[in-house]
Amino acid sequence: MNESILQTEHLFVRDFLDSDSAEVMKIFGDAEVMKYIGGVWIKESSEKAAIAKLNDFTRRQRSGYGMWAVASKATDKVVGHLGVRLLHGSDDTEIGFIIDSDLWGKGLASEIASAAVTYCFDKLSLQKVVAVVEPENRASVRVLKKIGFQQNGEFRHPELDHALDLFELRR
Repeated sequence: MNESILQTEHLFVRDFLDSDSAEVMKIFGDAEVMKYIGGVWIKESSEKAAIAKLNDFTRRQRSGYGMWAVASKATDKVVGHLGVRLLHGSDDTEIGFIIDSDLWGKGLASEIASAAVTYCFDKLSLQKVVAVVEPENRASVRVLKKIGFQQNGEFRHPELDHALDLFELRR
């Protein structure tokens, strides 16, 4: 297992590695997984370019923030991603997560989202964490509500022609 940023019962979070390319291409290339977060973008990239893009995003973030691989403790294979970043145009910290569609319904999204909140509160000393969700993405809304988030209005991203639901959780 590589150095982890955080761990849960079944998962750990780490930087993306070149050896993750097959899993990354599968997950980020899955139209169902990417349906509510901008659509499939990875098909435009080579495998190494995709990993480089993900790691470059992390390098450009403030300390403790990034876009990381979510891997299975049992297999060390990437099963999703976790992002902790500043919400566009805001000082609020946003979490975002995706899980391989083959593993949906197993509680892994709730597990990693809950761990992300704990990370934000304990490691980053934040008092509030936010998440933005496409209104039609009922599964992510359920995950957020399950771990204590409450809807708190809308968020308008300048690159979108519609509002996203804004959720927040306070310490």
